[in-house]
Amino acid sequence: MTKKLLIISYHFPPDLAVGAIRPAKFAKYLPEFNWQPIVLTVYDKYFGNVDNQNNQCSINVTIHNTYKIPGLRDVYLSFKRLYLSIRKNKDTKQIFQQWTPIENTLQEPGIERLKRYINSLLIWLPDDKAGWILPAVISGLKTISKHDVNAIFTTSPPNSVHLIGFLLKIISKKPWIADFRDPWGCETKPFFVRSKFSDFIENWMEKQIVSKSDYLVSVTPEMTEMLHARHPQATYNKFATIRNGYDSEEMKQFAGIEKHNRFTFTYAGSFYLGRDPEIFLKTLRELISSNKINKDQIHVKFIGNCKYLYGKSIERMVYELDMGDVVTFVDQISRYEAMTEMAKSHVLLLLAPDQPLQIPGKLYEYIGLNASILAVCGPGATANILNKYPKAVVVPPDDIETMKKGILQLFLNSRDQKLNTADDVTDSNFDRRELTEKLVAILENLAPFGRTFRF
Repeated sequence: MTKKLLIISYHFPPDLAVGAIRPAKFAKYLPEFNWQPIVLTVYDKYFGNVDNQNNQCSINVTIHNTYKIPGLRDVYLSFKRLYLSIRKNKDTKQIFQQWTPIENTLQEPGIERLKRYINSLLIWLPDDKAGWILPAVISGLKTISKHDVNAIFTTSPPNSVHLIGFLLKIISKKPWIADFRDPWGCETKPFFVRSKFSDFIENWMEKQIVSKSDYLVSVTPEMTEMLHARHPQATYNKFATIRNGYDSEEMKQFAGIEKHNRFTFTYAGSFYLGRDPEIFLKTLRELISSNKINKDQIHVKFIGNCKYLYGKSIERMVYELDMGDVVTFVDQISRYEAMTEMAKSHVLLLLAPDQPLQIPGKLYEYIGLNASILAVCGPGATANILNKYPKAVVVPPDDIETMKKGILQLFLNSRDQKLNTADDVTDSNFDRRELTEKLVAILENLAPFGRTFRF
């Protein structure tokens, strides 16, 4: 008998956000294991960028969309867009990304502290998507009743999605799996949207999620261990790891694509949370200046929201380094187009310097493409995966000499036709179908399925 799973995710195709991929792939493969996915998400108008090709989920999925109650930040941004539409002489993206966070309370003026407390409690508690909670709970209760849903699955970030699952669990009594793509821990949030009181509330919220959920799933063993260490009162068998991965069926269409003529490094995504290309660009500039690499033979592509890192202009940095003819910025494109560009590239760039518990989702797709990888990361989950992948060069953050050797090694191997000729080193353990089977194994252990809820 086919059972039904309510997947609650703020991000879902056609949203281009990386957070949309995991729930979409679960939804794609669940029917193969007699589970029918029903998705609860927001309307497309709330997504930052929309993929009109929408190739991420090739099956018919029942989707229930909800509105979001506007918060103070939404109102502020609406007025700011109106203001910018009048003043067309400024770069909208640059203005939106300008902020200068204060790093600690010792140098914080009183008015800034007050603004921070207001931000932390009225705008960012638990995140800036909190306006979705009430509409999603109402829609979720109707969906559970209408479709006779057997279980609930929430995936974060944003963390507010777990508050939706928490309320639905209490009211409907349905089994609930809380899935963490990133840690909740309020200490991971920027200082300027936190306060002692908001930290206290968020820690209390996290404890409630752990207490009421039937299973806690995270994307790396390191994160699973961290969650259990933070909540030792929960039994260990309540925690499970289901990694992100790649869709081998999707990857077949990119096999055998011819590489670019110029040796090409490609980064696809956004620059945020310390993912700064500065050390890479400066090292490449030094190699070109010392004539170890010919400028005409190398190309760097930044695809996506890559022109700014908060208030810092990456585009300006490129021109100050005299690398305008080496680096190309490509605005947001469809997933298919981005994957095609990655397949055509000689090396894919990964920036994960300060994430010991998480692994960027794109890493698995790099592996699925059987690509060579230049990774800037410290010890932790990402390095643990890459150290087992023979086509990766791992560079510690701020280690320019090692970066030079890594870039030069990859470039010379390509020139000598040693790059990308290795056997397929993809790992079936990262295949989305097999990962969905792990989720199904957890779902089958949940009970009871027979309880009916009416709303």
